[in-house]
Amino acid sequence: MAYYDTFRLQKIQQRIDSVLLESPKDRLESRFSPYIAEMEPDLENQLMSAASSGGMDGIEAALDKFDRLATNEDRGRLRHALLIFLTHNSEVARLGLRIPSLEDRSPWKLAPSNKKAENGDHGILHRDTGEG
Repeated sequence: MAYYDTFRLQKIQQRIDSVLLESPKDRLESRFSPYIAEMEPDLENQLMSAASSGGMDGIEAALDKFDRLATNEDRGRLRHALLIFLTHNSEVARLGLRIPSLEDRSPWKLAPSNKKAENGDHGILHRDTGEG
């Protein structure tokens, strides 16, 4: 792959990372829930249609469509649509692009575990069978 293509892919990945980043404020401002069916326009299909040219051009076109839709659509719903698009578009994996982890997208959603065994003894996690 040419240097230009590598640089272009890095820019696409940075755009993906940036638009999927969600703050607590973003979440509070969104009325979207993936658990409630909506009769809104099918944003996933709009992103898929935008990407019909395929390859990097298609992914960039879908991200451009995302940016245009972001002016009028609920950002939470739009981020969800982009996640669906990225998951189901085969070009994303073929190009080596990735969906950022939840920890990278929304670190505030993850809390460290407080369940630590005393003195690092993890024996409480396993049932004592009496053998041994």
